[in-house]
Amino acid sequence: MSNPDRKHDNRTQGVWTVQQARDRFEELLDAAANKGPQQIHDTERGIVFGLEKSAPSKKSGRDFLLKGGPLDDRDIDPD
Repeated sequence: MSNPDRKHDNRTQGVWTVQQARDRFEELLDAAANKGPQQIHDTERGIVFGLEKSAPSKKSGRDFLLKGGPLDDRDIDPD
């Protein structure tokens, strides 16, 4: 008997069925981290969910505050 997941295994192309994603969640996360963006397709609901590694943020808390974070410009002493 053949495995339906193996018959249409698109994981090498970054496409997963919902069942494959459930059964191999750790592998899915590893693929997103190491091989690039991954997609989970739910054909019953017409949903495509994307998963990819996030880029490290280069902004600091200081930058956030200086660019209008919770403080107003007049709350920051320029000197």
